[in-house]
Amino acid sequence: MMSITSIRARHGWPAISAAVALWAAIVCYIVVFSALSIARHDSLNTRAFDVGIFDQVIWNTSRGRLFQNTVMQFAPNFLGNHFSPILLLLAPIYWVYADVRALLVVQTLALGLGALPIYQVARQQLGSRRLALAFAGGYLANPALQYANLWEFHETALAVPFLAFAVKFLVSQKHKLFLAFLLLALLSNESMSLVAIGMGLYLVTAQRQRGLGIAVCLGGMLWAYVVGFLIVPYFSTAHTNIFLGRFSYLGDSWQEAIRTFFIAPHRVIAELISWTKLKYVLKLLAPFGFMPTIAPQALLVPFPFLASLLISDYPPHFDIVYHYSVPMIPLLSLAAIAGVAKIIQGQEALGKRLVYALAAFVVLSGFVTSYLYGPSPLSRNYESEQFRRTSHSTLLGKFLAAIPSDASVSAQENLVPHLSQRKRVYRFPMLGGADYVFLDWGGPNEYRQQRYDGYRLGRYEDELEAQELVRNPLYESIMEEDGYRLFRRKSSMAMQHEIGTDFEAALTLLGYDLQNIVVGDGETLEVGLYWQRPEDLPKWRRDTRLSTSLALVDDKGGVAAQVQRSPGFEGSRTDWWLPGEVVYQLYSITVPLGTPPGGYRLAVGVYERAYDCDPALPVTTSRRCSRALDGAAAVVRTLSPLAGDNELGGSFTIGAVSVSVAAYPGQKELLSRVEP
Repeated sequence: MMSITSIRARHGWPAISAAVALWAAIVCYIVVFSALSIARHDSLNTRAFDVGIFDQVIWNTSRGRLFQNTVMQFAPNFLGNHFSPILLLLAPIYWVYADVRALLVVQTLALGLGALPIYQVARQQLGSRRLALAFAGGYLANPALQYANLWEFHETALAVPFLAFAVKFLVSQKHKLFLAFLLLALLSNESMSLVAIGMGLYLVTAQRQRGLGIAVCLGGMLWAYVVGFLIVPYFSTAHTNIFLGRFSYLGDSWQEAIRTFFIAPHRVIAELISWTKLKYVLKLLAPFGFMPTIAPQALLVPFPFLASLLISDYPPHFDIVYHYSVPMIPLLSLAAIAGVAKIIQGQEALGKRLVYALAAFVVLSGFVTSYLYGPSPLSRNYESEQFRRTSHSTLLGKFLAAIPSDASVSAQENLVPHLSQRKRVYRFPMLGGADYVFLDWGGPNEYRQQRYDGYRLGRYEDELEAQELVRNPLYESIMEEDGYRLFRRKSSMAMQHEIGTDFEAALTLLGYDLQNIVVGDGETLEVGLYWQRPEDLPKWRRDTRLSTSLALVDDKGGVAAQVQRSPGFEGSRTDWWLPGEVVYQLYSITVPLGTPPGGYRLAVGVYERAYDCDPALPVTTSRRCSRALDGAAAVVRTLSPLAGDNELGGSFTIGAVSVSVAAYPGQKELLSRVEP
């Protein structure tokens, strides 16, 4: 009976030829995808999330400010978002060549070199260089791998070669080297603890290494707890664990989520049973010709990680376009190799023909799926415009040269990665008291509109913020061309009316601008308010989302019109502002048709918004959702009709005499409690 060893002896390629073919494939992949990644960046298709974040984190780290960033407000130290100390290894690159493109090349190198241990595992397990090359080629052609390569930069991509080598030494039972590479993977991202649990299960079931396997499982669980519940929350300023939001249907706390998981498993099953998630699993397995299904023991390795993605209700978790799937590629490669090994062991008599057939099938599966739903130039889905430089993207350099390297900048999503090597850079509409604001009305292109909706300037809220910036008296436009617009913060602030009213140590209303002198019913009254965060924000006031309200109030306390806004921008927190930072906001109140003429006042209120409320609801409609801060002030200007204005059918004028302060605790109370 022919053995795997005899197949190797009779039908193997010369070692030199196989090595040349392997390295040719790896080098070709690295060159092509490095070029594509850089072209995508140069054509303004990379984003603050996540290229800009990592560029600033690594640049700051290389300058001694470990893991610091200003792009992600809830995690000013990146360890409050992901536990990725492996990024320290990239900092020396920026000592020599501080360019974000270096990160894109490093990511491509990491993913491309993962093919080497995959080849070695297949060569060892299958005894055929042809099959080993087929698996290495299939790995490089995998759509999920290629999407992760082109979709920004992520620390999980750095884990891939470590996982691939961990798989190699796991299979060959070189356990010290296995543990070393597993540790490197764990230092890349906290989610690798789930992979550790899967590898522990494999040690127990497939290799009968019960002691080591149980230790690895328990180590993975302990790592997940320490990192997820102690280290990341310590560095984060978020009010809840950021990972919990991706399993929101399970509950609002980890205790509730665990309880729901065991007490109401039908909710988890309902989340699992969907056509979307079935398609996701099929897209994961198809590039391997579904071979992993033949080796259930090897499937234990990716199972915990895959299960966490499938029970999530966060759509990017179960879409191969996003980077979350990429750690499974080397793990599924192991399972596919084990599946092919089972086929060979049962069909030794077929010898050479079987090897050729399996090699052809593996290669065909990888390249057909790459064509059908991959992002490469050989794919039917290839979007050439995201890699094509235009006269518009070339013009970017002119504007970048006008921004001093030490200036703080707030920039549009796809401009941040070109400005992120500085101490303070923000993603617009977060201003952070920035010296410059840089926007691009000429983008984004159609590709970004389809693929990245919600991260582009075209998003409704961001468009409003951009339009408001044009009228912001704190900034002036200094350059404009082909849709680009660069604003610079003015050296002085000129308010029309100064007030200086504090709202319970949380926010100060410095003053206001009032443009309209006369408004009629159906017309709009515009008021600009200047807010300031206190220099020393009390600890109990941090992690608080505030809401402000501006109302037109008649002499009986009735509200004729009202507008509500978050100070800064929607969803922001004032503890994200710099100490003493001044933020200007324009409030537009439309006077309802039929509003009777007479004396009216403008009332300003500040509220603390609860996290369980729909932000679309007016904050004054529910006592549970908001409360007035003690001592809330109302800046009031008397509104009275001018002589001869009565015939206008409801016109109002803002008198220039009286300014008073009144309590303004909420709309319900306002109807009866506003002081004259």
